[in-house]
Amino acid sequence: AAFPSHVKFNLPDDKPCRYLMLNGCECEPFLTCDHRVMLEYAGELLDGLAILQSFVEAEEIYIAIENNKPDA
Repeated sequence: AAFPSHVKFNLPDDKPCRYLMLNGCECEPFLTCDHRVMLEYAGELLDGLAILQSFVEAEEIYIAIENNKPDA
C-alpha cells in the first residue's frame, strides 16, 4: 500500500499513540520480502521500531507475523 508515512505519524496532540504495529504479513501468498527483511535485518528493524516508538511515544509495540513464518 502506498499510504504516506508522514500522514501516519502526524498524530493530533490530543490523541496519544498507545500501540505501534509492525505488519510483517505479506499481502500475497507467495511473496517473502517482509519475511526476508525480518530475518536478514532484524537488528536494524528493531532499532527502527525503537526510534518510531520514541517519536510517537507509543506505550506498546506489536509485530504481526504469519503462522507459517515462525522464524521471522
